[in-house]
Amino acid sequence: MSDMSVPGWRAWAGMIVGPIAWGIHHQLGSNLGYAACDRGPDAISLIAGGVLLAVIAGAGWLGWQSWLQAGGLEVDEADAIEVFIPLLSVMATALFALPIFVQMLADLILPSCFG
Repeated sequence: MSDMSVPGWRAWAGMIVGPIAWGIHHQLGSNLGYAACDRGPDAISLIAGGVLLAVIAGAGWLGWQSWLQAGGLEVDEADAIEVFIPLLSVMATALFALPIFVQMLADLILPSCFG
């Protein structure tokens, strides 16, 4: 059995930053949507969505760089954990960026107090 080292904090960035960013945007979108019933698209929610998407993209980039540094595709099975965690982090950033993007589209298309 080989000595398995735990990946650094950059490898975990997407799995930590992604859900936090999505939660912040979800709360902002939920709360600010009803505060802006008389206006059109909620600009604050759209701006926050853009900023949080950029933050998630940065976390994904950190995970990608950590994956490349760990060896990427040229890793044997003994060191698989060093490659799996960063790759999972990149996938998590994509997973949590999608609902933020969809909620931003909903802010543009639907009225603020739809429903």
